[in-house]
Amino acid sequence: MADPTSAKIDTKNEHYTFELAEGVTRTKVTFRNHFGIELAGDLYTPKSAAKNGNAALAISGPFGAVKEQSSGFYANQMASRGYIALAFDPSYTGESGGEPRYMNSPDINTEDFMAAVDYLSTRSNIDPEKIGIVPNGVHMERFEHIPEVQQHEGPFTVGAVVRVVPIKDIVTLLRAFFLVQQELPDAELYVMGGLEEDPDYYALCQQTVEMLQIRNVHFTGSVNVVEYLPKMDVMVLSSISEGQPLAVLEGQAAHRPFVTTDVGCCRELIYGPSDDHLGAAGSIVAPMDFEAMSGEILRLARDFELRRKMGNIGYERAKRGYTYEFFIESYRKIYEQEKEVRR
Repeated sequence: MADPTSAKIDTKNEHYTFELAEGVTRTKVTFRNHFGIELAGDLYTPKSAAKNGNAALAISGPFGAVKEQSSGFYANQMASRGYIALAFDPSYTGESGGEPRYMNSPDINTEDFMAAVDYLSTRSNIDPEKIGIVPNGVHMERFEHIPEVQQHEGPFTVGAVVRVVPIKDIVTLLRAFFLVQQELPDAELYVMGGLEEDPDYYALCQQTVEMLQIRNVHFTGSVNVVEYLPKMDVMVLSSISEGQPLAVLEGQAAHRPFVTTDVGCCRELIYGPSDDHLGAAGSIVAPMDFEAMSGEILRLARDFELRRKMGNIGYERAKRGYTYEFFIESYRKIYEQEKEVRR
């Protein structure tokens, strides 16, 4: 049965900046991301592709570019080398939906790629196990001077490395910290990240602090996190959507335990993949559950040895599988596999 989201296109009426490679077909497709935005793509398929078990790639271009340009060019080239490749317009761009037009949102862009991978995995001729994901890599040497969590006098300090925008759900973090202060009145919260992207949301966060009369909340703006992480006892990520957050990896590289929401790859970063037996590097709570979030923060606040242990597990996990060197090596392996596909 034909795919209802697909239809052959008339290339004569399209504005492509390259010629379709011999031995490759191009098909219009649409799919939706987690936010319900319809995304438009071109699926490039080798005419020699098997009926099932094929490897696939999802590709999108730089900000403002559309699938008829660089991403389509690359997808076309990869299809000529044996891959099924999806070039798509990200949200707010080209033929994809979303308003206002030509807005750039890293978070929604991440969701777009996740949706593209989900779409590819539903195709009968693609093996989901052959849709590769290259994990982020952190420069461990940036954090090598930061010691493991220390026991100290003074207030318990909570940190969050986040842009102050709705998708990061800072309001839930503030509500959780309000409950933390009921038991730890001197506790401090540092929200480290840009304030300028959504002034209205930043104003809402300030109003929440004032309304709940929360003390010791510091919105630092953009800072060098390497200078702040040594002061943190526990880190928190309160997002309602993520891909694989670099903020968590950097915190783990600094030996800091985490409380994160159960979004994106956070569960894997905190508890490890199936072949990782290191243990928990923190805890996971449901998105927007400020009571559970505060409970986990307080559990770590009461138990220094648990904080220290979880922070060290996170460090070891980052060192074993999420270094920048591992990131580069993953790409090298992809290109080696590409050579095998061509054979």
